[in-house]
Amino acid sequence: MADELKTNDTEKTKRRLRKAPTIREKAEAKTKKAEKAQGPKRFATGRSFVSGFFAPLRKLGRGLKKISRYVIPPYFRNAWIELKQVTWPTFRNGLRLTGAVITFAVLFGVIVAVVDFGLDKLFKQILLK
Repeated sequence: MADELKTNDTEKTKRRLRKAPTIREKAEAKTKKAEKAQGPKRFATGRSFVSGFFAPLRKLGRGLKKISRYVIPPYFRNAWIELKQVTWPTFRNGLRLTGAVITFAVLFGVIVAVVDFGLDKLFKQILLK
């Protein structure tokens, strides 16, 4: 009888599957992790001489932001919004990817040059004979 209770309990419990994170959620988690690794911010968020000194510029910036809605075409505003959402590669990854592109371009150029040279010699021997 005790065995029957155990089997019934295990049958009733269901496994819950974790929902896979989306690409945006992964990117947000990555940026949060990077921000934590950087440590505390340089400047405190409280009022200081510097923040008080630049307060008029902040007000001017807000005014320009409101005006820009009418001056800047929507395409450029939307493009700017999208660029702010992009997760850019680190400098090291950028160098590595740039190196891969340059290497591929050089190898492809060498292959095309060798095939071109070979076909040139072949056609000169066949046609100019």
